[in-house]
Amino acid sequence: MAVFVIGAAPGSQPARVVPDAVQPAVQPGGSRIAFHSTRDDMLGLGGFELATGERLRFAYNVEDALPTWNPTGDQLFFASTRYGDGRWRLYHLWADGSGEATDLREGQDPAWSPLGEEIVYRGCDEAGGHCGLWLMRSDGSQRRPLTDNPGDARPRWLPDGASVVFMSDQRDDNWELYTVDVATGDVTRLTNHAANDGLPAVSPDGRSVAFLSDRSGDWAIWIAPLAGGAAQQLVSIGPLSNWLEQGVDWTP
Repeated sequence: MAVFVIGAAPGSQPARVVPDAVQPAVQPGGSRIAFHSTRDDMLGLGGFELATGERLRFAYNVEDALPTWNPTGDQLFFASTRYGDGRWRLYHLWADGSGEATDLREGQDPAWSPLGEEIVYRGCDEAGGHCGLWLMRSDGSQRRPLTDNPGDARPRWLPDGASVVFMSDQRDDNWELYTVDVATGDVTRLTNHAANDGLPAVSPDGRSVAFLSDRSGDWAIWIAPLAGGAAQQLVSIGPLSNWLEQGVDWTP
C-alpha cells in the first residue's frame, strides 16, 4: 500500500509519494501529508514533508487512523481503537508534537470543517442509539445529529461548509454517495449504480466529487459533478484486499 498523487484530468498518470501508507490527508497549504502509516517501524499516524521527503510521526498507536486537518494546518483530528475494546474514539492532536492526543468521545471518520471549529463524524448518542453522522465543536462540545442512518460514513465537507458528502450502505442496499445540507438535514443521492461507490473527496472549487468504485469491474477512482451528471473514470487502481481501509483526498 502507498499514497499516490494524480492530476484530476483523465489520462493523468499516478506517481507514488509515500510507501506503506493509506488514508492521505493533505495539510492546508499543501506542505505536508498526514496518513495512517503501515510501515513496520513507524506504525500509527504518520506524516510526510513534501519539500524535504522527511517522514514524520504524529501518533504512535498502530490503530490510529483517518486523520483530518484544521483549516490553519496546525491541528489534527483522528480516530482510533487504541483502547483495545474495539470501540472507535475521536482524538485531537497538535501537529507540532506538543502534548498527547486528547480523547474526546466515541466516534469515527472525522472531517474538520474548512470554516473553523466544527467536526462532522460518524457516531451515536451517549446511549449508543440514533447512529449516523454527527456534528460537534473541536473541543467535543455542542454535539448534535446530522443524519439518522447508521450506515452513513466517511463524511467530507464542501468548501462553503454548507453541505457534507458521505457514503452509505444502508440507504439503497449498496454503497452509494449522498450529500446532506447542514442547516436542514435534507439528503440528496449523488450516485446510482449496482457497484460500490465510496470514499468521497470534494474538489477545491466544490463542483466535483472524486470517489472509489468497482463499477468498471475493477477498482478505480472516478469523478462526478456534484450538481448531477455522468461519472468519468480517472485512473484504474486494480484489485484491493479491503477498499474500505483506503482513502482519497483532493487538494488544489
